[in-house]
Amino acid sequence: MVSIGYAENEQWNHKCIGTILSKNTIITSAECVEKKGNLKLRTGDEDLNKSDDDQLAKTYDLGKVLVHPNRNTNGIGTYLWVLL
Repeated sequence: MVSIGYAENEQWNHKCIGTILSKNTIITSAECVEKKGNLKLRTGDEDLNKSDDDQLAKTYDLGKVLVHPNRNTNGIGTYLWVLL
């Protein structure tokens, strides 16, 4: 699993989750990355509420967002691939 969110004042702010499909591909819900902004991906954090395991965590920039070709057109349950 990967946390999708952003860092603010050296604190990680979790917004959504994603599933790691491969070294460069994450799948997540469309609502998670609709407004890409300053979102990042974070792996290796065992407890998002504790900062004592931050040395294990790695943060990555959000890469290209691809809409699934068979997505639901009403926007509900739309999944996206996020590439690192």
